[in-house]
Amino acid sequence: MLEPFRGRCPFRQFIKSKPAKYGVKVYSLVDAKTFYCSNMEVYCGTQPEGPYRISNSAKDVVLRLIQPISNSGRNVTVDNYFCSLPLLNELAKDHHLSVVGTLRKNKRDTAVSPEYTTHKNRQLYRSFFVHKVQVTILSCKSKQNKVVLLLSSLNRPDEIDTKSGEAMKPQMLTYYNQIKDGVYTLDKLKATYNVARKTNRWPLSLFFALLNIATVNAYIMYFMKHMEGHFKEILSKNVV
Repeated sequence: MLEPFRGRCPFRQFIKSKPAKYGVKVYSLVDAKTFYCSNMEVYCGTQPEGPYRISNSAKDVVLRLIQPISNSGRNVTVDNYFCSLPLLNELAKDHHLSVVGTLRKNKRDTAVSPEYTTHKNRQLYRSFFVHKVQVTILSCKSKQNKVVLLLSSLNRPDEIDTKSGEAMKPQMLTYYNQIKDGVYTLDKLKATYNVARKTNRWPLSLFFALLNIATVNAYIMYFMKHMEGHFKEILSKNVV
């Protein structure tokens, strides 16, 4: 997430793809079904030597975020910035968590053969599955000039989603598309009843962000307790 902020801040970020462009970057652990946020970490850049200096590598960020759900048997969904083979192996071995995520073609620690990363001389909608011990790598040509790479440690068969029609999407890709928007949906829910005010102080900007997330979490917990049967229906209507 990128919390909008244009004032002076030593770790303010510019992300062109985000609506706000400038702000404070916050990593978050969000439930893919309820959109409840259970852990967050502010990206503070490279800190000086001392007790508060931590690693900003993608793998270490994930390992810190998943502490509340460690050894719970859940699945963690990540994008291509975080996804790597060492991460999957460590989460499975030390934390009993599975992972599904998109993979970058040039990821150094997860080398993929060029025949699985190129779209040239390859039939449209054709998919390849590569199995390595408890990990599956999927290479799917979903568009004419695009190949999607997925990495998964979920114990799922190499099935094709029959509902995808002639696109013949693998079940793994369909599953990822269904659960990938947890953080994005949380952002939309936060914007519905935004309590933030204009400020030039970044701590106050983060405080407003925490209030927004606390509001969403309280809303989710209330409906899960009192209207469990209609929770997803009501939540989806409010998101729209």
